[in-house]
Amino acid sequence: MYTVSLQNTSAYDQATGGGKALTLGKLLLAGLPVPQGFVVLTSAYERFVTVNRLHAEIEQLVQSVSPDQPATAEAAASRIATLFEQTMLPVDIEAAVLDAYQRLAALTVAVRSSATAEDLPSASFAGLYETILGLSSAAEMCSALKRCWASLWSTRALIYRARHHIPHQTVQMAVIVQHMVEARASGVLFTCNPITNAQDELIINAAFGLGEAVVSGQVTPDTITLDKHTGQVKRLDVAEKVLMTAPASTTNGVETQVIPAEVRTLPVLSASQLTRLFELGTTVEQLFSTPQDIEWAMADDQVFLLQARPVTTLVRKQTVTVCQEDLPVPGDDHWDRREKPEAHTSDLWTRVNIGENFLDPITPLSATLWPTFFLLGHFPSPEERAPEAPPLPLLGERFYGRLYVNEGALIRGAIEMGMPTGLLDSTWGTSGRGRRSSDDTIHIWRLLSRIPRVVGDARKAAKEQVKKQPAIPKQKQPRRSPEQLFAQIDAWVDEFQRTDLSQLDDRALWDVVPLWIERGKELRRIVFGAGLAGIAFYFLERKVSKWTGKPGQATVLVQALSGVYTAEVGSLLWQMAQMLNGAGLAEVVQKYPSEKALELLRKLPEAQPFRIQFEAFIQRHGYRCPNDAELHNPRWAEQPAQVIEMVKSYLRLGEQANPLTIEQRRMQEREETVKHLTTQIHPFRRPLFRWLLKQAQNKTRQRDNIRSYVAKFLLPMRLILVEFGRRWAERRWLADPDDLFFLTLYEVGDIVRTGQPNVLGSDLITITAARRTAFDYWHTIEAPAALGPGGAPLPDPQPTGVFLQGLPASAGRARGMARLVESMNEAVRLSPGEILVTRGTDPGWTPVFPLVSGLVLETGGLLSHGAIIAREYGVPAVINVPGALSTIKDGQIIEVDRTNGRVYLDPSGADGMPSSASLQTRTQAPELK
Repeated sequence: MYTVSLQNTSAYDQATGGGKALTLGKLLLAGLPVPQGFVVLTSAYERFVTVNRLHAEIEQLVQSVSPDQPATAEAAASRIATLFEQTMLPVDIEAAVLDAYQRLAALTVAVRSSATAEDLPSASFAGLYETILGLSSAAEMCSALKRCWASLWSTRALIYRARHHIPHQTVQMAVIVQHMVEARASGVLFTCNPITNAQDELIINAAFGLGEAVVSGQVTPDTITLDKHTGQVKRLDVAEKVLMTAPASTTNGVETQVIPAEVRTLPVLSASQLTRLFELGTTVEQLFSTPQDIEWAMADDQVFLLQARPVTTLVRKQTVTVCQEDLPVPGDDHWDRREKPEAHTSDLWTRVNIGENFLDPITPLSATLWPTFFLLGHFPSPEERAPEAPPLPLLGERFYGRLYVNEGALIRGAIEMGMPTGLLDSTWGTSGRGRRSSDDTIHIWRLLSRIPRVVGDARKAAKEQVKKQPAIPKQKQPRRSPEQLFAQIDAWVDEFQRTDLSQLDDRALWDVVPLWIERGKELRRIVFGAGLAGIAFYFLERKVSKWTGKPGQATVLVQALSGVYTAEVGSLLWQMAQMLNGAGLAEVVQKYPSEKALELLRKLPEAQPFRIQFEAFIQRHGYRCPNDAELHNPRWAEQPAQVIEMVKSYLRLGEQANPLTIEQRRMQEREETVKHLTTQIHPFRRPLFRWLLKQAQNKTRQRDNIRSYVAKFLLPMRLILVEFGRRWAERRWLADPDDLFFLTLYEVGDIVRTGQPNVLGSDLITITAARRTAFDYWHTIEAPAALGPGGAPLPDPQPTGVFLQGLPASAGRARGMARLVESMNEAVRLSPGEILVTRGTDPGWTPVFPLVSGLVLETGGLLSHGAIIAREYGVPAVINVPGALSTIKDGQIIEVDRTNGRVYLDPSGADGMPSSASLQTRTQAPELK
């Protein structure tokens, strides 16, 4: 058999039909709009080469190619092309191809290559092989078939395979013959942002005519950036399109034509056409479960898919070993320019704790809002914003676009106070990066002697802070407990959400900000008080370990605590998934893009119980989103389709993954551990044990709930800023509403105060574009986990080759396939039972926890959010594992061992790892201690 219908994918596979054909066939079977066609299988290519005795000469020519000497590849490719052109098709192949061509009954056809090594996840071979358009006769089609076969040995293909270590002899060529789409418009669609790695954006390039002008770079296309959750246009760049590719007017094939002047600057696509492309793009990505690079064409207002392949050109983050001052940062990265703090020999700038909440580069607005609300406590005067006055007070600093904290200064302060450095090492999450040893000694006399000075300094600092604030009479606020303040925040936010912001002018809208800053002072008190959780946990672990001789039991004692708000999220999502299954509506969520699925569910009568549950979820948890410390990120209430995407993941879980059942099991384990330890501890020590246990449990619960309510408290500020962005974009002050987040909070205030967008010395479009460029650049840089004095990068501890060492965070042991995830948007790649390996998790990641069998984090301490929620869901976890993302391979079999805080690696990357029993033996071996 030499030919087969394109959509008959049961009759061919990657080896016989090639990657391109197999993908198009799957798209056709899924009901997506792909031009009909047939595949000339690799068996035809093999017979053509064998009958004409071309193997030996091709092999000889290929052996002469050196990838570093293009001329050798050019000579070989030219000779092979001549051989194929001068050689006749075998009669049986010609008959089969002509029969399939006649049955296709197309006026014109497109002939496309489909090599067996093409459109692979690791190597796309994009643009290396031949495509011939606009053919209207059988003879032309047969000639094009041989040209496609010969392109298997083109100059670029030979060099590409050599550089990717793909043996030439393992590759064969199939060919696709399809109806030709005489497109009015065409282009490419990326279901992620291939420049910035952003997984929440969809990029469309569009030009008039056929797509050849776009993919060959002959024309600058329109570029449209869509929000991946909503399909809304985030940015539209309309290019001047001078040329287009079109079917030739007098001959077969295509030709380049000049576009009339009056049409060149018009947008290629309408709003409805963008919506259709958005729906198709998200559907294709869901079908293949990975970001896609899609070629499309539009004729008579119908979109056709011409090709889809995995995105292999994503910008890989560059690991840096130099100070940021030595990097060529484009755009404007100096919006927080100020004098750097004086370096100290013990300085150690780290992200292992703060990185849990600020995973990515931070926008100017978030970087200035956080300290204003929770450190300064007032809107700073111009004097306080001078270069010598940092916008990030105390121990914070921005390196490589990200926030760092001077952990070395904290340790220095702890040593001076006589406090044990082990307290910070366990709860903060590091042990000096090898520059010091951890110390659990309390120097009591030093501590007592330092307390009076610390109290005096604190009072003096408080008085200075009061002097800087505006002299506005303030009513004395009651001192609320955390739970009372949580209820008050609920009331404040509910009241705010009843306000129609669009009815307030700029000045009135901005006047709301000082009110929330003032309210933030009360929240700031309990935020700093959350540090007591670390102290309580540290001393509970210390005493229990000493009294029983078994370290690490404190993590079990604080697991599955009732009243942890974030832990509700997984249970509610699981319940909603079960409701959809019970109502027979799961297919709606699985089949359609999330935005479309939500639209349908809001209309279907049988979905009413689900809608009630869904709206209740948004009402209670809608202030959240992944990485919600960054105000730039839309919340679930603003983009509820994000929640549908999470529900879709929960549809894959069975009853064994019921979060409620897991929580009950973990609660029982905790209670049994308490009973067992109580019998082991001496009766005289039991009152102290019970007191420490109560303090650790209460403070741990409060700590995570405080984190949740900080996010809720900041929701009104996010909505105020979004409203300013909308208004200023309408006035053409900003190119896009989203650009507001590339101004500082202080600059926004100055613009509102003066009513002049040029108060900053330049137009806002230019300023924000330059800052966004720098922001995007930092996303391509893998920032060091730790920096020494002056910001010099410190190397990660080197793994032993057998295991990676971290902190044990959640009891248990898990063995499975590692899934490396850079952001929450990539979490759709997770399959139930895999082990999640990522940099850090905040409350917005909570829905992922019931999906996984284990967790490995590069950041965090024993009371970080990831550790707390892992314990709530019973997920074995090792956190603060330096270099986890760079050492562990995606798909590698690993074992998470909470007992010793180790992640064991299978060096082969395949499922052939030692059993848990043998690993336990290895952890006790002297060489691994």
